[in-house]
Amino acid sequence: MKQSWPYLVIVIALFLGINAPSLFSEGMFMDGLFYSTISRNLAEGQGTFWDLHFSNSYFTHFYEHPPLAMGIQSIFFRVFGESIFVERFYSLVIYFLSLYLLSKIWISIVSVEYSKYYWLPLFLFSITGVVGWSVSNNMLENTMTLFVLLSFYLIIKSVDVSKSSIRFLYVLLAGVSLFLGFLTKGFVALYPLTSLFFYFIFTRKITFARGVIGSFVMLIGLIIPVLFLYLFNEEAIESLLKYFNNQVAGSIKNVSTVNSRFWILWSCFQQLIPVFLFMGVVILFARRIKKIKYKLQDSFYPVLFVGLSGVIPIMISLKQRDFYIVSAYAFICLAVSLLLLPYVSQIIIKLESYSRYNYWIKRVSSSLLIISLVIIVFQYNRIGRDIKMITDVKKISEIIPEKSIISIPNSLSDNWSLRGYFARYNHIGLTPNSNLELETNYFLSDREEIIEGFKKVDSLELSTYYLYSNLIK
Repeated sequence: MKQSWPYLVIVIALFLGINAPSLFSEGMFMDGLFYSTISRNLAEGQGTFWDLHFSNSYFTHFYEHPPLAMGIQSIFFRVFGESIFVERFYSLVIYFLSLYLLSKIWISIVSVEYSKYYWLPLFLFSITGVVGWSVSNNMLENTMTLFVLLSFYLIIKSVDVSKSSIRFLYVLLAGVSLFLGFLTKGFVALYPLTSLFFYFIFTRKITFARGVIGSFVMLIGLIIPVLFLYLFNEEAIESLLKYFNNQVAGSIKNVSTVNSRFWILWSCFQQLIPVFLFMGVVILFARRIKKIKYKLQDSFYPVLFVGLSGVIPIMISLKQRDFYIVSAYAFICLAVSLLLLPYVSQIIIKLESYSRYNYWIKRVSSSLLIISLVIIVFQYNRIGRDIKMITDVKKISEIIPEKSIISIPNSLSDNWSLRGYFARYNHIGLTPNSNLELETNYFLSDREEIIEGFKKVDSLELSTYYLYSNLIK
């Protein structure tokens, strides 16, 4: 396994180098911005685990998602403070833990001679476009991926164990892991429940009875924590019911972000284009090596179909986004790695036969890591996206007291990023109130206006917005 370290370093260096401009600079996609703000608020005592809080004017009670990821992230804020890099650090920690579990799964499903290629699924997963984007933007899917992979790893361990008591313990814990995934992102985390069924269908490593009993025990591991909350924590059940009514039922009936239920399949194909290109390169090089003994790994079909079971259910709703299936990419990349394994192993063996290869692969890995670290350093104090918006928000936050509420016109009411940055940087809430029905001292607009009793704050020199105050005499 020691000889595989240069490949692992290359994987991490490429991921960091490619994603550094968005991962280590200011600016974030609206969803992740909300999650980091809520986590920071929770760390400061605003809201509770089951009653999350975004701002004093919007989502004072946040039930749009289950609370676990934000609860865990709040611990990071308690330890490291409220810097914008805290949510980045959290996302990176979750990413590295997911890579660790992915490598453990690989080692568990291949023979010993192939275990040293654990870096292969890590590489494919990391070059899948939306994975890096999700880590950079603090998405809940990152944390869900961790719990889904943990569940599958425990399921794999149960398949390889003959002693029934230990086997049942593994699947019971796998069910608990799925419960944690559910508390992170909801029902979309439960698709590994299909794992034992696919292992029975495609490998026959387990009997039908063992698969049924194992799935039932896993379901018990999932349900017991829910029953515990139902019996002893009324607030938790109320929170989860509000999540179900607001997000799950509402998205199926009312919310539409795409025109076709098959959109997610096309998006999946697009995100996997780098993986397909890598496949083409590997096969092209492998053709130059004669007498490759090809044997498809037993776990290929179970892993592939578990991954697909994380994609297909998304088609139930017309509310679809490419990052919803980040965890499924881990399984698909794992399956592709199993498919390419005979080719990759022979290519590596061929390359390692050259006397200077090991020397150069270590130099290349070290150089890439240094380059990545340099790129990261250059992101310090840099705004990566929403430059004008963030600059204006910072200027306004310097003169407006923390936890203030600013009135905004209806034209800005759907600018969720603006709401997010104000809440994240200075706990400031925005409320649509063009008639100034609320008693606020400030009014923010995207155009110059004449407002009785309010004067424009000219000293800030804003580039995009116009701030008015009734405190100016």
